[in-house]
Amino acid sequence: MRKKLIAGFLCCLLLAVLPCAVFADNDTAGGAQSLAGGIVAFRLEQDGASTVQEWIDGALTDGAGRTSEWWVIALSQSGETYDFTRYAAALDAYLAENAVRSPVERQRCALAFAASGWTGHPFVADALSGTVGEQGIMSWVYGLHFAANGLDCGHSSDEIIGRLLELRLEDGGWAVSGDESDVDVTAMVLQALAPFRGEERVDAALADGLELLSARQTAAGGFRSYGVENAESTAQVLIALAALEIDPETDSRFLKDAPATEALASFRMEDGGFRHIPEGEYSAVATVQAYCAAVALLRMEEGRGPFFTLDAEPAENLPAPVYTPGGPGSGEGAPTDGNAPEDGSSGEKSSGWAGWVLGGCALLACGVLIILRKKKAALLCAALTLAFVLLALLTGCGSSVPPEDAAGCAVITVRCDTVAGKSEDLPADGCILPETEVAFAEGETVFDLLLRAAKDARIPVDSLNTGGTAYVSGIYSLYEFDYGGSSGWIFRVNGETPSQSCDSVPLKDGDRVEWLYTCDMGNDLG
Repeated sequence: MRKKLIAGFLCCLLLAVLPCAVFADNDTAGGAQSLAGGIVAFRLEQDGASTVQEWIDGALTDGAGRTSEWWVIALSQSGETYDFTRYAAALDAYLAENAVRSPVERQRCALAFAASGWTGHPFVADALSGTVGEQGIMSWVYGLHFAANGLDCGHSSDEIIGRLLELRLEDGGWAVSGDESDVDVTAMVLQALAPFRGEERVDAALADGLELLSARQTAAGGFRSYGVENAESTAQVLIALAALEIDPETDSRFLKDAPATEALASFRMEDGGFRHIPEGEYSAVATVQAYCAAVALLRMEEGRGPFFTLDAEPAENLPAPVYTPGGPGSGEGAPTDGNAPEDGSSGEKSSGWAGWVLGGCALLACGVLIILRKKKAALLCAALTLAFVLLALLTGCGSSVPPEDAAGCAVITVRCDTVAGKSEDLPADGCILPETEVAFAEGETVFDLLLRAAKDARIPVDSLNTGGTAYVSGIYSLYEFDYGGSSGWIFRVNGETPSQSCDSVPLKDGDRVEWLYTCDMGNDLG
């Protein structure tokens, strides 16, 4: 017994000292278990919890509807038994008060309810009845996950599979838009198709998709998106391989100079969190996706099925739901959480207008006093006019990056040519923000650039943040779904459409960023 305790202590010590080397070992399950345990330990310390259940009831419950869903889904699939009642009640309360307009985000919340054992919650039926196929390929992918779990989403699995196969590109993979397949989207489609192996058309599509992923794997074992090797792409491929019972450390198709498991471990930081890119900063999205990949590999080893084959049994002692179909959380109307900044301010368009209004009023009063020959009062009004104008200039330019802090400059433009002239509220020429050069600081992203440029130009931006991922739902007076289920904002960097979220794409000096409104998932853009 003493020897076992000593051996266990030494294993824990080795994990703490050599976190990446442990996962690079040939024992996939052992490495995945170590990785999963390390990530959970990191999050417990980060959120000040002593146990996973305390973490669920505390920080994850507090983040219900915003940042917690993928953690809850992964924890419910980990093989451990947890009580998600408090989290599910918090998600119910959040959705009763906050509109979630994006079909994919509604599907994510419905999946979290199902993983928590509350498949009978009214939001699940409400969300699934009108989301599948409403936001392009990803809404079909999640629709197939629901169908595979026996949940009615208004479409049969056969219908959804047919639609996904229609969306396959000539190179054998899938993408949100464009003619070239994307690693992440291809991997996610394979995850959804995995439970339907054995059908001839599915098996053929799986073979083509795997061939593409194998060809896209780097010599270091990882995967690229937007030309950059990153943790999330590697994690999504690992989830797909596990769903198809392919061991990434023994299958010859995925053995380069190093396996994908080792490539994923290379993004791990000393404290247990994960970076998005090598040598980058901590990324909440990369960390939760790495955990999902570790859980998927454990499920493969233990024969418990794909990551999205839900294990949750119906939960007991659930409260009466406060969410009601047709209420704020039904998806109707504008989102209520918008792009409120972390400092608690309202997130409205750029300040400074008040200074100009007050300055104008002071100037008008000054003119009246001059006419009335009130010289002293006129001088006072003139001084106030100058003060208010200075205030307007200072507050209106508050978003600028000081020259000494600038890492470079990028050019940004915002256009809505696809709907120009269709509403009196929109610019007739489709130009919301002309090409504008904006300085940015080290580590800032496409999302930061948009917020800074929009603030300077006094253009409102509405965004949602889910699990550390920013999603822009509205710019100016134009929102997603205003012109159909496939309409919304997309962005391009140097003419390319990244597969990551806008807050995961770092800026480089000289970048040209376009925000464009599409009515057909980008297919209507030149």
